[in-house]
Amino acid sequence: IMAASRPEPSSFAAVATVLVTRGDTASRGHLRERAEELGAELGGPHRLRSPLAVVVRAERRDAHAAESRVSKVLSSVGSPAVVLGVLPDDSAGVDALCTGGTSRRAGRSGLFSAGREIASRLQASWPELTEPRTSAPDRSVLHPVGGTPR
Repeated sequence: IMAASRPEPSSFAAVATVLVTRGDTASRGHLRERAEELGAELGGPHRLRSPLAVVVRAERRDAHAAESRVSKVLSSVGSPAVVLGVLPDDSAGVDALCTGGTSRRAGRSGLFSAGREIASRLQASWPELTEPRTSAPDRSVLHPVGGTPR
């Protein structure tokens, strides 16, 4: 979901929506606005809780502080969004992904480690993401009362 765009109709039916942001001041300002918008748009009465989560991109040395600052921004606007973690800027990890490298060394990179941790937190926060589906998804959220898609 881009900064100024409306969520796609599929976002309304999604179990979780993950925003990726940087930890700098300007990005946190955009996040504040976006988290308020999306919290209101995606968190309807059909939801037991907010589907919104955030991942922060930051330099490895600033990861903890960036995550803390983003959590404070979300808290300041009353957003129930969960911060799943920090993806470090890791050019070696990006290169390994782009070239299809899955070596043992690449697997220990900061990017790969953070990706595994974020995926684990995402699954722990929304276990229904990995549960087998027993029925068709509820499409009523795509066409609210009145019959017009959002």
